[in-house]
Order: sequence, then C-alpha cells, then structure tokens
Amino acid sequence: MASQLNPIPLRLTWGMWVIGVIAASLMPRGLKHLTHSTGPLHDTLHLLAFAGIALGPSSWARRLGGKLVVSASVIGLGALLEVLQHYFYGNAYEWADLRDDSLGAIVGSLVLPAVAVLTRMAAPGIDRFGCNPKRKT
Repeated sequence: MASQLNPIPLRLTWGMWVIGVIAASLMPRGLKHLTHSTGPLHDTLHLLAFAGIALGPSSWARRLGGKLVVSASVIGLGALLEVLQHYFYGNAYEWADLRDDSLGAIVGSLVLPAVAVLTRMAAPGIDRFGCNPKRKT
C-alpha cells in the first residue's frame, strides 16, 4: 500500500507561505530596500513566491479547469497586491512584477502535472503505486 502524506501540515505550510508573500509584498518601500533584491534577483523571487502559492491549490485541483482557476486566482492576488502597494505607498503599478507573478502562477500550476508525465515516461509499465498491472503473479 502506498503511503499518504498528511495534508494538514502541507496546507499549514502553504498558508504560512501565502501570508509571508503577502506580508513581504506590502512592506513599506524603506524596508524593502533592506532586502537588497533588485534586478534579476527581484524578478526570480517574484516568480518563486507565486509559484509556491500556486503549487498548493493546484495540487488539490484534480481537473484542468480547477488548475486554470488556481492560476487565475493567483494572478489576481498578484494584481491586487500591486494595487494595494499603489494605494498604501503611492508606488507606480509595476507591470513587470505582475508579469513575474503570472509566470510563477503558471509554473506552479504546471509543476506536478509535468512531474507526473515525466514519471510515466521514465517508467511506462509502473503505475503510481509501484505496481505493474500487466505482470501476472
């Protein structure tokens, strides 16, 4: 029998990740400069942060429609955070950040399906539980 991971710690970890990304996004500009994340590093951090946000719920969604809703919701969160930064601090709306957030949401939603496809390609006769249904015992 295949072992199952307990979803509660994973969901708590995901929830803390989301809270951390939101908190970091809404930090005042003066505090953000303390992180020294500019240029490609800043873009990469946006991509990874939003990929992490999309990874959790996209792993819970079973169908393509659910994964599309997850991606759209995470992109919407990125857009909302940009609006809030403008409202709270007067920052210009950063379209490049929204681009990176969107790419991260799409990557995060596609990670698990891509791993599943690669796994099936690597071991075509093995199902996800490690059994070979074609082999007679």
